[in-house]
Amino acid sequence: MPPKDRLSHLLPSDSAAPSSSPAFATPLPLPPRRTAAIPAPPLLKPRAIAPIELPAQTLRPVAFRTFTKKHNLTLTSAALGALASFIGRHCGGGWREEGLAEGVLEEVAKMWKREGGSVIVEGDGPMMKGILKTLESSMVNGRVQSAKSSLSRSTSFDFRSVDSHEDSPAPDTSFGFSNLDVRDKVASDEDDDDALQDPREWLKLVDAFSQPRLVYNAAKKHFEKAANKPSLFPPPSSRTDYFRHRYALTHARIMRHTSFTPTSDPNTAGPPKITPIANLLGRTNSPHLLLGLLSPLPTGHPALSDPTGTITLNLDHCAPHPRDGAYFTPGMLVLLDGLYTEDAATSTLGQTTGIGGTIPGTFIASLIAHPPPERRSHTLGLPDPSQENPPQPAFPWTDFHGLGSTRGTSARMLRLQTRLFAPPAPFAPRTRIALASSVALDDPRSLSALRALLTHYDQAPPLAIVLLGSFASVPALSGAAVDAAAYDAAWAALAGLLADFESLLARTTLVFVPGEGDAWGGAGSGGTIPRERVPSEFVERIEAVVREANRAALREDDEGPRGREGEVLFASNPARLSWFGVVGEAVLYRDDVAGRMRRNAIRFNDAEAEGEGDEGDDEPVEDEEEVDSDTLAARRLTRSLLDQAHLAPFAPATRPVLWDYAAALQLYPLPSVLCIADAEEPAFALNYTGCCVVNPGKLADGRRRARWVEVDVVALRGEVREEGEG
Repeated sequence: MPPKDRLSHLLPSDSAAPSSSPAFATPLPLPPRRTAAIPAPPLLKPRAIAPIELPAQTLRPVAFRTFTKKHNLTLTSAALGALASFIGRHCGGGWREEGLAEGVLEEVAKMWKREGGSVIVEGDGPMMKGILKTLESSMVNGRVQSAKSSLSRSTSFDFRSVDSHEDSPAPDTSFGFSNLDVRDKVASDEDDDDALQDPREWLKLVDAFSQPRLVYNAAKKHFEKAANKPSLFPPPSSRTDYFRHRYALTHARIMRHTSFTPTSDPNTAGPPKITPIANLLGRTNSPHLLLGLLSPLPTGHPALSDPTGTITLNLDHCAPHPRDGAYFTPGMLVLLDGLYTEDAATSTLGQTTGIGGTIPGTFIASLIAHPPPERRSHTLGLPDPSQENPPQPAFPWTDFHGLGSTRGTSARMLRLQTRLFAPPAPFAPRTRIALASSVALDDPRSLSALRALLTHYDQAPPLAIVLLGSFASVPALSGAAVDAAAYDAAWAALAGLLADFESLLARTTLVFVPGEGDAWGGAGSGGTIPRERVPSEFVERIEAVVREANRAALREDDEGPRGREGEVLFASNPARLSWFGVVGEAVLYRDDVAGRMRRNAIRFNDAEAEGEGDEGDDEPVEDEEEVDSDTLAARRLTRSLLDQAHLAPFAPATRPVLWDYAAALQLYPLPSVLCIADAEEPAFALNYTGCCVVNPGKLADGRRRARWVEVDVVALRGEVREEGEG
């Protein structure tokens, strides 16, 4: 064979791929490849899924891993049964071997969070039914397929349309399971809806009797839905369960505070440790820090109780911290620092002694203080410009009030708030809420003051006008002068007054919160809270006036932006008014709480009391200049309520509570705005730990002048307003 023929099999042929080795020269330009086109395989037909009956208990381990461990959600039995039925019907026998169930459960969990569902996944509600109905149309071969993408099991190998981009997925979508996730583009399209240009579209009233009932699980360190059905006449165990819940939640809040966080520096002292009361036994003459509930013993001595026991207190040498900065009353959870002395002869008047009962001996307290508060941003994970290095949020996935969780809804809600309140927006100036209390409708002075308030906002309507009772000068339906007919006539007088402000009613939201003297509480309910709304029999005229105002505004057809129709809401006491989901929340509470605190507060000796208060942002006092007594009283009341994170931190005999609905009295997480409508105190507005606390006082102060409070929901600042002759 000639040399050239012997080497011909080593030379690259025209059909061979060019070598990448540096020892061989790659021909330029590259010759065309003469390879045949890959034939397209026949389209794959979806295989049929044989449905099976999948027991809920069999699916439970898989569902637990997806919902609880991965997404921090809790499945009810009804939800687990609905999911088992759905997976058995659409995934068949491959739900376990092929991993089909995990994909479906993952999509359900994502959609539940996107819809703002609570931490408890209900199976018999409309939300779960809607989610399963949506997924049913997307199920192909036991998997959730994209509705927009052409990449499916039947077309993923079809290369005939490789040059066509009509069926290719959009840049903002992804393949497979993630087609149902929240996307910025979808959220942006929803935000641009013309029907949502009015910020009042995002106002929501949360009633005390309808908000979720969550219980803190100290072992698992998360909230769970209360198992029992609420009742106005609950068993005695409900009171004990509520105390345990309140104690566990306060203890967990304290442990997250920086003062109680362990440090990694070995040269610094460790954080203080809270000693359970039962652990005091056998440790006489030793210092301890206790957390418990202040309560009186049958002997009249003060005592401290926690879930492990009770100890008698000696407060003779106890100094409050800060000095004259807060109230300390029976029914409050407090921190006590002092010395335990054991005395077996301590009298308990027949009470159980030992663990679980009254511990023999006395705790000599030297310092008493409220638990440190926790900012709303630290609890929920909301952005806070005042915090440079915020800690990890405590409960970002928990839906406390049925408004959605922070991680699930806050991004879109914050974007909405920014856009709707930006200056170019037609409703940008409407960032205020007006609050007035003690609106006695049978008092001509109150009606005159209310007319002045409505006139003030007639040309520039606020987001909402909140009117808090009592709406009668004396308790209604209590056998006094105000009977049912007189009470109904008072509401009729209000309807006549509101009819003169049709333009205002059609562009704002009216909220009515009852007081102690309103029906049916005024008829005698033991002074219990929460309190139901004003009965609809008395307020039908108010609703009719608002409907007529909306019709009149529609007939006028003015050129300005119409926005949402006016509405009137009748709330419980207390109630919550939220804006943009979890972004902002105002607690509305009508009660003369300051006087009750003064009457029941423990008075300490004037001995060596240190206590100038803490410095920093968590103090309502911003400087050391002298302030008047009214401001000091307002700061004292504010600190007492927010540190306790409770609207009624009193003994049951002082302020009876409906135990099964006591969750409505919690101030955890702290609200954005707290309205304490106390008619016995002067009006004020101040800020403490990121919460704006206001008291409108009396609407008519007896000097022919109207007084109320105006709150900016964006800046979270309050201002006392006055109209009329001074």
